[in-house]
Amino acid sequence: MFITYDIRDRIADFECEEYQFVENNTCIAFFDGQPSNLLESFLSEANSDIDWMEAFIGPFVLVVYYKITGRIHIVQHYFGNGKNLYFCRNEEKIVLASSLNSIKKVTSMCFRLNVPMLPYYFYNGFLPGTHTLIDGVQKLETGTTVIIDGNLIRKDKMSFSDKYTDSVSCGLDEAYAAALEKSILDVTRDIIEPFPIALSAGYDSNCILYNIIRLLPDQPINAFSVGGVNGVDETGTAARIARCYQSVSFRSAFVSPETLDHLDEIVSALEGSVYERGIFLQYELASLLKATAIKHLICGECAEQVFHKNTYSYVPDNTFLYGYLDTPFQMAVYVVLKKNRMIMDSFGIETRYPFLTPRMIEIGYKTRHMNGNTKEFHKAQCKKFLPLEVVGLIAKQGGSTNLASLFPEGFDCSAELEKRKFYSADFKLTGKYDHQEAIRDYYLSLLYLESFEKQFCDKY
Repeated sequence: MFITYDIRDRIADFECEEYQFVENNTCIAFFDGQPSNLLESFLSEANSDIDWMEAFIGPFVLVVYYKITGRIHIVQHYFGNGKNLYFCRNEEKIVLASSLNSIKKVTSMCFRLNVPMLPYYFYNGFLPGTHTLIDGVQKLETGTTVIIDGNLIRKDKMSFSDKYTDSVSCGLDEAYAAALEKSILDVTRDIIEPFPIALSAGYDSNCILYNIIRLLPDQPINAFSVGGVNGVDETGTAARIARCYQSVSFRSAFVSPETLDHLDEIVSALEGSVYERGIFLQYELASLLKATAIKHLICGECAEQVFHKNTYSYVPDNTFLYGYLDTPFQMAVYVVLKKNRMIMDSFGIETRYPFLTPRMIEIGYKTRHMNGNTKEFHKAQCKKFLPLEVVGLIAKQGGSTNLASLFPEGFDCSAELEKRKFYSADFKLTGKYDHQEAIRDYYLSLLYLESFEKQFCDKY
């Protein structure tokens, strides 16, 4: 998708696969997301006070062009949509596009690395705000809406609220249950195949699995899990959990040294948006789904962040180091959703997120102090309904798959670091992982950036 907007004439030219035209208001809208039955009626109203979160079931981005006024209105889900909306200035036109390749297609700009922002990439795995790895190309900033009116660009911050939980007379336990039930029914309503779910040994995916079975007992379910050939591996526990339910079939895949052979493919799918060790697990999961002809995937992503008190806290714009404890919202937007959505999308798989519906987010906001930084309210609810056997299996699983699975035995990342183009002796390993894992992580981030430059940057 790309849209070119002439700032002098206020005329936009759309080239999109999915869009709606509303004649009585002469507006054109591009959207990416799962629309609710309110989208079309909202478009016809042309009201800036509309709660666009109600127009979609989960993550989305919406670009509305009002032909009468020549104004573009860009709105998005609180957590974005898991992909990027890029934009750049090209002479007297603003170009909006859903991919870097589309930007290249409609502009003559030279693609060069955004060198001043590389420290953010190496220490965080992503660039915050509007920055991208390409100098001169920006992306839609998280948590904002944008109005483009000729040469004027206005951004407004989005805010969290608790209007749904305030509007019910029941307690928080009942509100949580009602929101979860509606979310699961909404995200699964148009899936006609056996419900495909990403299953781990954690509370979030098991919460979804159990409630699908409870709400739709005759519905067959295909559960998928991925782990590593070395180190901590959740697939065994996930398989035992799946066997607790008669309607669930189970398949698994594993990260191995062969996975690293596909690094260029992974980088291409992510367009440099994020490097994080979980991208290799996501790639193997997507490969497994494609091999079994899966078109949708129900995911437990972002429950960790929705039910985290710091998600709803202010983070200064000049923040340099980001992490799951202090800045969970940014990690959800720039890491968790990006690696999941963009890799799955590159395989033609549509992802659904029950924990990212408006009502579940507002439950998270309402219970933020009860959850703390360990989602205590959410886990307490899960323990009430999950079978004791499943709760016991979840409690026994610890740790996460490490990067050792990507390397053959005897491979020395430390010895290979200095051979990489972007290696710096001044780089300080962070305390996110143990020393050997940190070395592997830095080595792979160097390989990732080399691959990105090779695929996306112009030679000069």
